[in-house]
Amino acid sequence: MASTHPDRQGLTAEPAPVHQIIDRCAGLPLALALVCARAAIAPATPLAELATALREADGTLDAFATDDPTTDVRAVLSWSYQAVSPPAARLFRLLGLHPGAEVSVAAAASLSGDTATRIQPLLTELAAAGLVEEHRLGRFTCHDLLRAFAGELAGERSEPVESRTAIHRLLDHYLHTAHRAADLQFPSRTATTLAPAQPGVSIGALSDGPHGAAWFTAEHENLTAAVRYAAAHRFDTHAWQLTWSLATYLDRRGHWTDLHLLAVEATEAGHRLHNDDAQARSLRLQARAQLRLGDPYAAADLLSRALAFDTGAAARGHAYYALVEVAIELGDTDGAQAHLTRALDEFRKAGDAVWQANVLSATGWLHVQARRYRQAVVVCSEALALQQRVGTPQEQASSLDTLGLAHHRLGDLDEATGLYDRAIESFEQAGDLPGLAATLTRRADTHASAGHPTAAHADRERAAGIQEQLRLA
Repeated sequence: MASTHPDRQGLTAEPAPVHQIIDRCAGLPLALALVCARAAIAPATPLAELATALREADGTLDAFATDDPTTDVRAVLSWSYQAVSPPAARLFRLLGLHPGAEVSVAAAASLSGDTATRIQPLLTELAAAGLVEEHRLGRFTCHDLLRAFAGELAGERSEPVESRTAIHRLLDHYLHTAHRAADLQFPSRTATTLAPAQPGVSIGALSDGPHGAAWFTAEHENLTAAVRYAAAHRFDTHAWQLTWSLATYLDRRGHWTDLHLLAVEATEAGHRLHNDDAQARSLRLQARAQLRLGDPYAAADLLSRALAFDTGAAARGHAYYALVEVAIELGDTDGAQAHLTRALDEFRKAGDAVWQANVLSATGWLHVQARRYRQAVVVCSEALALQQRVGTPQEQASSLDTLGLAHHRLGDLDEATGLYDRAIESFEQAGDLPGLAATLTRRADTHASAGHPTAAHADRERAAGIQEQLRLA
């Protein structure tokens, strides 16, 4: 670029626009040459203006269009496209439909309706032609210009029905794999019944909770993009069910803004479907996000709206349980206890033993706040015993944490430390970062009271690191 610019000194004076231009051009020599030619024709034009013009082209190829077929970017990109085999060319076109920035082999296979074994060589062929890049093992990216080119080809050469069917398969891939990942990582969650996946969908082979957590982390941006795409293109069932499958992961990793935005989309999708269950669940998710983001009043309003839908005892139980958290945040202990009583009644009607235990655990927390420490120990011990029978270690974390705090206040620091150790292990298994940070802070207090300043400092440092991670999420 420097060799063609009339003012090389100007390049060093405007390093940021230069880097933006190179990025927008995907490093493609032809695209860079066209921008440089434009800069040479109008040397007084600041490079920042050229960078802005490219950015405002919004990922399309229009900024690089010319009347000369030897320099028009579409024409030049078509040379690489025409050089690959017909199956690879079809896959490239379909990749232009993908709403995210990168694609796994399984997602590409679902778009194509083929097996991962047959798609992998085609992706390798596209990478060799410079049309995609394997930036991590099994994960491929396509620069904005190339994605725009692929999208144009898909619009020109694929029938609308074929394109929508391909997107349906892709959304099925994300929905069914997310559902599986959530079941593995959060086994006590309230699941939902999915329609069978379309023929040709590759569902991720996940074996356990950590594998599911890793998949959520790797696919985070694709999954949020998929929900937005599904809502915008009236795949409404996918929009709300995928949001529901994502919700606990987003909550426990501190992605509360994402959770709120997707829950709004899911609520609107449920409304379009006239689906009361979808709307009630999605309103509860909105409330959870608002509470985490610091607006308990908005959360309370959303939960009242959720309760207006008659979707069964379990749903009412979850809404009342969420209202407990709101009341605690507002300092309304009496209100929290009233909501707990209602939640317990609804979970008993629903026959949900796991959530009955969770209500008992929350009751123990209220006893601690009221300085009724021995009552807290009795109630949380009962909750823990029930959770050990019917739940998973993840459900036990809050009971262990509350027991630890109660024993600390009773002066039994060794017992408190042991309980906190177990709670921390459970929060780690659950990937629950807010819970982990809170328990680390409480264990630090216990270490300090026991005369172990080094251990207390280590816990506080780790908790601070998690809080910073949550702040940046």
